[in-house]
Amino acid sequence: MGGYPAAIRASQLGLKVALVESNKLGGTCLHIGCIPTKALLESSELYHRVATRGAEFGLKAEIVGYDYPKIAERRDAVVGQLYKGVQYLMKKNKIEVVEGKGRVRDRSTIEVGARQLKAKNLIVATGSVVKTLPGLELDGQFIVSSDHAVLSSSAPESICIIGAGAVGVEFATFYNQLGVKVTLLEALDRLVPLEDDDVSKELLSAFKKAGIDCRLGVKVSGAKKARGGVSIETDQGMSSADICLPTPHRMKGSSPPRTSQDSGWRRWTSS
Repeated sequence: MGGYPAAIRASQLGLKVALVESNKLGGTCLHIGCIPTKALLESSELYHRVATRGAEFGLKAEIVGYDYPKIAERRDAVVGQLYKGVQYLMKKNKIEVVEGKGRVRDRSTIEVGARQLKAKNLIVATGSVVKTLPGLELDGQFIVSSDHAVLSSSAPESICIIGAGAVGVEFATFYNQLGVKVTLLEALDRLVPLEDDDVSKELLSAFKKAGIDCRLGVKVSGAKKARGGVSIETDQGMSSADICLPTPHRMKGSSPPRTSQDSGWRRWTSS
C-alpha cells in the first residue's frame, strides 16, 4: 500500500504526514486507470445490452445510439467526484499536501523545489507510466497508449490492440461493445496468459462469439501510418486499422498522470 491510503493510515496511527504530489491526488488508478476505464465500460455495456437485447427486456426504441462526448463527460464526472473525495480525506486526516516533484537528498530529507522536508520515515509510491513495444513509437494519433485511449473524446471505426493482458482485453471489450472493429494480437498462445488456462479459454470463446478477431502467437515487429490509419507488421503478415494500441505492462515512473484537459494531448477522430 502506498500513496494517499498509506498517508491516511500513517496519520491515523499518530504520525505527522506530508504527501508530495506532482499532479493530482489519486494518481494513475483514479485519473487514467481503474476508475475511468470502469466508467467507460459501464457506458459501453449499457449501450450494447440495449442495442442487442433491448427487445428481450421489453424495450422499444427506433434508434439506439451513443454520444461519445457524453460518455467522456460522464467518465470525467466520475473521476472528478472521487478526486474531490480524496482531497477531503487529506483535510480530514490533517495531511499536508505538498505540490511538486520530490527528490530524495538523503535518508531523511526530501527536496520539493526550494523546500526541504525532513522525515524519519519515507514511502516512495511514484505510480506507473505507459511504455510501448519496439518498433511502435507512440504519436498519440495513430499509435496510441492506454492513456490516450482512456482520455479520448471519440471512438475509431477500427482498432488493432497489441497484447491480450488485462488492459488489452478491457479495451477490446469496450470498443467491441461500441461497434468498433477490433483486432486483438497476442504473442503467447492464449488470452490473459497470467490467468488460469480455463479463464483464457472461456474469454477466447466469448470474444470470438462477440466478433473480436483474436490472433494468438503473433509477433509484432513494427507499425507505420498508412492511408489514414496504421499498418501493423507481424510475422504472420500485415494488419491494418484506424488506430494501433499497444498494451504492454506499465512501468514504474515518476511522471505525473495526464488528464483529459491537458492541451498537449492529440485526439483521434472517426473518419
